[in-house]
Amino acid sequence: MKTPSAPLYRHALCLFPYHRHLSGINFFPPTGLEYVAGALENAVGRLSLVDMGKDDEIRTAEDLRRFIAEEDVDLVCASLNWDYNADKAVSMLKSIPEEIPLVIGGQTATKRVEALLGDFPNLKAVVRGEGEETIVEFAEGKPLSSIRGLSYREDGKFVHNENRPLPPAGDLPPPDRGLRRCRYRVDTLGLPLLRGNFDAVLSSRGCPFNCKFCTFSLNPLGQKRRYSSRPVESVIEELEGVEAEYVIFSDDYFFAEPKRTERLCREIVRRGLQRNYIVNARLDAARRPSMLEAAREAGVKILLLGVESPTDRILKQLNKGITREQIRRYMPVIRSIGFFNHGYFIYGNLGETEAEMMEIPRFARELGLDSITLSKLRAEEFSPIHEDVANTPGAWLGSTGFVYQEGLDRKELKRIGKAMQRDFYSPDQLARIARKAIEMDLLKIFDIPRLTALLPFLLWAFAKRRLAHRRAKKA
Repeated sequence: MKTPSAPLYRHALCLFPYHRHLSGINFFPPTGLEYVAGALENAVGRLSLVDMGKDDEIRTAEDLRRFIAEEDVDLVCASLNWDYNADKAVSMLKSIPEEIPLVIGGQTATKRVEALLGDFPNLKAVVRGEGEETIVEFAEGKPLSSIRGLSYREDGKFVHNENRPLPPAGDLPPPDRGLRRCRYRVDTLGLPLLRGNFDAVLSSRGCPFNCKFCTFSLNPLGQKRRYSSRPVESVIEELEGVEAEYVIFSDDYFFAEPKRTERLCREIVRRGLQRNYIVNARLDAARRPSMLEAAREAGVKILLLGVESPTDRILKQLNKGITREQIRRYMPVIRSIGFFNHGYFIYGNLGETEAEMMEIPRFARELGLDSITLSKLRAEEFSPIHEDVANTPGAWLGSTGFVYQEGLDRKELKRIGKAMQRDFYSPDQLARIARKAIEMDLLKIFDIPRLTALLPFLLWAFAKRRLAHRRAKKA
C-alpha cells in the first residue's frame, strides 16, 4: 500500500552499474540490490531496477542518461558491491547527470566511503552496511543526521552517523521480481547454455559458525551478521513466485537449523515446488541423514561444501570446527544421498608448505568430490584472520587482500594452483564428472544445440589437459 502523502521522489532507479558479461559468466541476479528495491518500493512514486550487465537496452553511459531523462528519474540508488570491475562501475556512475541525486551502497561502497564522497558532486550519501531500512528513511526525507548507517558531506566535512543494527532476516521483504527487465541464464562465451532460467533465494542471513577466513557474515564495518532465518511460510511464498528452473539458496549455511530445513524441504515437496536447487553446506550436515534425504527429495541437486583443507593444523588455524578424520567420516554419508558434490579449498594458508597444498587434490579424490574450487587465502581488514597475518613474520597482504609469504609470492602460488588443478581435473576425473551428470539427469538441463557449438573448443581443451597430465606424470 502506498503512503497516503505524496512521495518526495517521483521515480527512483535502483541501478547495478557493473558490466558483468565481461567476465564471461553472467547469471546471478543482483539479489542485494533487489532486497533494497523491495524495501524502497512503497517509499517512492515509481521504482525501476536496471542491471547493466544484462539489460540489452541500457548498456552504455549514453543509454543510462537517456533512460533517466525519458523516464523522469529523480533519484538513483546504486549498488557498488564488488571490488571486481568496481572502477568501471564508478566511471559509469559518474556519467549520471549532476542534477540527479545519487545514493550509493554495498560492500565496496562501505569500504570506499570517503573516496566516493569526495569524488561525486551529486552524491548525496553513502549507505554503510545493510541498506534496506537506511534507504527508506532517506527516501522519506528524514534529516540526514538522524539516519543511522549513513555517511554524507556537510560544510565540507565527512559525517559518519552511528552504525545501524542489523535487522532479523524475517523483517526484510523479499525481492519484487516483477521489477526485473531481463532474465538470468548461465551465459558462457556469450552462449546461454541452460534451457531455463536461474534465480537466487535468501532464506536466512548470517552464519552460526566463526571460521576465521570468512567475511560473508561480516560487513566492512566489522559488524558480525548473527544467524537469522526467515519463517518457512515466507520462503515458500517467495518460491511460489519464482519461475526459474535453477535456484541457488544464497544462505551462508542452508542446513544451520536442521528441523527448520527439514520442514522447509517437506513443504517444498508438498507444494510441488521441486526444482534444481543448489545450496551451501558444511560436511557436518551428515549428522542428520534424514535432513539430507529431505533436501534431495525437494530437488537439491548440488551441494557447495566448504572443506577448506586436508590438514588438521590448517583446519584449526582457520577455526573450521572440524577435523580431517571427521571429514573422512562425514563424506561417505553425503555421497550416499546422491548429490553432485562440489568442494571448496583454501591454499596459501599461514605456514602451509607446497607439499601440504598438493595434498588437496589427492584428498579431494579420496573424498569422492565431483569438482572443486581452489581459492588463495584472503584477509580482509575486518576478517578475524587479518590480525594473524599481521603477527606472522614473513607474511604480507597484496593490494587485493591475498596473503603472501616468503617463498610463496603471487607467482609461486599461481604455479601451485595450476598444478593442483591439473592433478585433480585429470581426464579420468572429467570422465567421472560426465558419468555423474548422466546418472543424475543433469545433462538434460543443457541446451544441446548451443553446447554443440562449443564442442570443438571443449575437445581441444580436453586434449590439451590430457597432454599436460601425461607430461606432469612423467615429470
